[in-house]
Amino acid sequence: MGHALEPGRITFDEKMEIRRAIEEGNIPHAYISANCFAAYFVPNLCQMHTLLPPKEKVHVYADGNVKFTIRKYYLYYLISPSL
Repeated sequence: MGHALEPGRITFDEKMEIRRAIEEGNIPHAYISANCFAAYFVPNLCQMHTLLPPKEKVHVYADGNVKFTIRKYYLYYLISPSL
């Protein structure tokens, strides 16, 4: 993404740094693109019937069986153990 303008360039550089650290560490991985997540799903808490956040109740579209969790601090540790 060398042609990207800031602030996108900064974001792409950070993502590339994490991706390279994972690949160099031979860590099994799968990349998931979530670039639209914050724009479309976070503001209304994933409520598909409204564009605004709910005031009284949130519907959860799942059975509660968690398949994975994201541990952000671990990815930062891969890049710089001093953090």
